[in-house]
Amino acid sequence: MRGYGTIPTSFWPADMPSRIKGNGSAIALACYLMSSPHSNMIGIYNLPIEYVRYDTGLGEQEIRQAFDLFHQAEFAFYDEAATTVYIPSFAATQVGSSLSPKDKRVFAIQGELQKARHAQFRSMFLARYGTAYHLSPIEGGLKRHGGRSSTDEDPESVDNQGAAMGHRRALVPVPDPVSEDKRGPGREDDGKRRPPVSRRGGEPAQVGELVRMYQQEIQRK
Repeated sequence: MRGYGTIPTSFWPADMPSRIKGNGSAIALACYLMSSPHSNMIGIYNLPIEYVRYDTGLGEQEIRQAFDLFHQAEFAFYDEAATTVYIPSFAATQVGSSLSPKDKRVFAIQGELQKARHAQFRSMFLARYGTAYHLSPIEGGLKRHGGRSSTDEDPESVDNQGAAMGHRRALVPVPDPVSEDKRGPGREDDGKRRPPVSRRGGEPAQVGELVRMYQQEIQRK
């Protein structure tokens, strides 16, 4: 949550679209969007209608009608399915119309863009502020890996990683259960304890084979 938000005085005579003026619900929603506790510095943020209703007291129909006006006036865009709002002029009023390349806020903006999951709104932001804020598609969170955005999760890769992790777990060496005064599988003549190895080669034995080896060792005793 931001500590504070700014609604510039120019918002009333200049920035507010003419079709919004005189519409109390739309004005209330516009002010709320500019100062919402859910907002961030780039104006792309998650905002379920339930939040708006709770904070403003407006009804769902009033809210949707106001968002329709905002869309027509290009003041704000709302994707209800994704519960995401984008206010094009927001960054200019909260951050500035442009930044120095060394300004620390450039890195903060990049971080917010990388967290933004709405690709269309993210692209719209980059088109408007990319040059002014010294951003690039990669810095804006659009770096591609095999045709996918780095912010998108690949279920197949996750499954493959899980399978690989499970395979590695199965090959973790297990300490030799044989007592110190006995030499069993996995021990050498120098008396040092080593992980048991498979009879099929020098690789660490899998768990099932370790159990069988242990049982055989007990039987020999």
